[in-house]
Amino acid sequence: MVRRRLREEPSDFDPLIEYAIQYAVKEFRKELEDGTAVLRLVEDTIYHYCVVYLRAIVGQYFKFKNLVEALRQFGAFFLVGAGVSFESELPIARHMGPLVFPLLTRLHPKTDYADWESACTDPSSSLIRADCWKQIKDNPEILDSFKLEFKRLSDGKDPVKSHELIVKYFIDGKILELICLNWDSLIEREYEKQTGIRISKISSDGIVRPHSLWKLHGDVEDIHGNWILPHEEGQPFMSLVMHLNSLTSPVFVIIGYSEREIRISGDIISKVEPLRQTFRIRPDINPLTATERDIASSARYAMKKIDELMSS
Repeated sequence: MVRRRLREEPSDFDPLIEYAIQYAVKEFRKELEDGTAVLRLVEDTIYHYCVVYLRAIVGQYFKFKNLVEALRQFGAFFLVGAGVSFESELPIARHMGPLVFPLLTRLHPKTDYADWESACTDPSSSLIRADCWKQIKDNPEILDSFKLEFKRLSDGKDPVKSHELIVKYFIDGKILELICLNWDSLIEREYEKQTGIRISKISSDGIVRPHSLWKLHGDVEDIHGNWILPHEEGQPFMSLVMHLNSLTSPVFVIIGYSEREIRISGDIISKVEPLRQTFRIRPDINPLTATERDIASSARYAMKKIDELMSS
């Protein structure tokens, strides 16, 4: 459907298809409630609303154009979340059960995996409950096991197009500072692939090196360093905020990040955003109701569109 009706590659819309279906089902339920639904046309109706949603995504051309014009003229700070690494098939927080539940079973041998899966998953959000993450954080041996297992997963994955293009524009100087909330080393490996050298990286507060990769939440290249787990509020670097506000670029791009951590939202985004054009890119934004700088897109689709416009 995507290729034929919208002239786009279907792979570029993953995971946007999921949100399109959720929207379509929601709209069909509205029709059921107000009595306008035609039950024999359930499939056609849901298909129609999926197309409406995906067409709205494709129709975001001028949002991408405005972003690219700002990027060309001023450069930008990029804040990168787990949505970018998810495209390399690394798990986001809600998919980490296979890493977390066996470790909890080690802590409590009399309780099996299935019991933890049931007890630790919040049914309203499908997220692992905070108290279960806290048990891992509070046990150094178990925490190291989690880090090593995630590192093993990360080492087995490859950077994808999103990483390639983010690194490309970082090297070109269009991305002035690259803030990363992910534990993996996919950006670092892609940078080394493109340049042959290691990227300038800052992993602790109090250090400032212009034009760097800032790893705020931990790093698979530093197993014994502090990792911020999904139940925590985030770890802002005040040196980063001061550095960003000392620069003149009026553009801030948040890509693949849910903004759930209150200290990242409160101590970084809320302090950097007011003086800048801030573009948000993530798949759970509704393209039919979004503001002029909120872009409903996966990181892969967004970076592909940015690259096409930058190259035109």
